[in-house]
Formats: sequence, structure tokens, C-alpha cells
Amino acid sequence: MGLLVVPFAAAASQWLLRREAAPGRPGVGRALAVGGLTVLLAAVLAAVSTWGLATALGDKALAYSRAELIEITRVQQRIRPKEKRNAQFEKKELEQAAALSKADLARGTFTWTLLLGMMGAIPAGIFLRK
Repeated sequence: MGLLVVPFAAAASQWLLRREAAPGRPGVGRALAVGGLTVLLAAVLAAVSTWGLATALGDKALAYSRAELIEITRVQQRIRPKEKRNAQFEKKELEQAAALSKADLARGTFTWTLLLGMMGAIPAGIFLRK
């Protein structure tokens, strides 16, 4: 849910920049910079929050998450068509799921927040420059 808010936050910051720069125009560079900085700040905040939550909940909750991820991976492997199955790849998938750490969760949260936020910030920066 929080990932969906980031592009709107970037667009809102770009809109505020447009309002503050009126009657002048902020330009594409400034609008993209403001949106990018907003997204970067949100991504860092999300990653730190995820890492802090994982640390506060402890290893028991992380082990539970690992078990759920392994089960989801196994189900996905079962429904994969036989011609697309690869034993080495499936083994590596399970190993990665079993090795999930707090840093992996934080890194994934940072990456997805940054990517999805930029997908909203770039078009908003282009359209809100005028």
C-alpha cells in the first residue's frame, strides 16, 4: 500500500514546486529533481523502516516470513509448465528464499519504492513543468 503513495507524493511535491514558482516556470530539470529527491527520500525511509521493523520483531518473525516465502516459491514451481522447469534454477530459488535476511528485505523495499516512485515522478515532472 505504501508503495502506491510514493508516486503521488512525488507528483504533489512537483505540483507544490510549480505553485511556488508561479508565475514563472520551474522547468523540466527542476521538476524532475524535486520528484526524484522526494522518491529517494521515501525509498530511504521505507528501507530503514523495514529494517527497523524486522529488527524489532526478531528472528522468529523473520523465520516465519522465510517459511511463507519458501512455500510460495514451491507452489509457483509446481504450477510452472514442465517444459520451462529447470532443476538447478528451482534449487537456487529455494536457497535464496531460505537465506532471506533483514538486509534483503530492506534492499528489496528500497528498490521497489525507488522504481515505482520514479515511474510516477518522471511523467509527473514532465507534465507539471508548465
